[in-house]
Amino acid sequence: ILEIVIENLKEHGFSNFVLAVNYKAEIIENHFKDGSEFGIQISYLREKERLGTAGALSLLEHKNDLPLIVMNADVLTKVNFSQFLENHINNHFTTSMCVRKYDFQIPFGVVHVDDHRIVKIEEKPTQSYFVNAGVYILNSECLQLIPKQTFFDMPSLFNLVSEKSSSKSGAFPVHEYWIDVGRRDDLNQAQEDFKKVF
Repeated sequence: ILEIVIENLKEHGFSNFVLAVNYKAEIIENHFKDGSEFGIQISYLREKERLGTAGALSLLEHKNDLPLIVMNADVLTKVNFSQFLENHINNHFTTSMCVRKYDFQIPFGVVHVDDHRIVKIEEKPTQSYFVNAGVYILNSECLQLIPKQTFFDMPSLFNLVSEKSSSKSGAFPVHEYWIDVGRRDDLNQAQEDFKKVF
């Protein structure tokens, strides 16, 4: 999965990668080493305990002002990373998040009630939401907001940024292939999709 993610980012010109590792870190480090075999540079953030997607970034020594693309390792996507970054920069966002439309059908008739009176009944309506797709861009100043050596997830960081009047967060809808392989059924689906998509 990590190889697929890295190859996809390489296609968009990215060459410097940092992998946050914890559980079975040695397997990942032994496979990728310094990245030279893959034509890239790889360094590692070694979590002593699980810190969460944002919390792991507290270990990062970011030495420039360039934005960072951060991605969950269990996400497979063909999102256009170049367009994502361009959208982030052109709109002067502090943080950006890839979002995916998610439809959920309620399996019952929904009854709308006003003061104990039925106003309307919708039979098995579909609700649509944007959900977090696990791919982000952060401006370098965001790293200062992340507490050290503490579990901290990405939604918490986005909420902190949203509270600051000088900052703004952007949503970038993903229309390309996207799947989170954190559940067995989705992993099986990704394996079926792999040859067609990647």
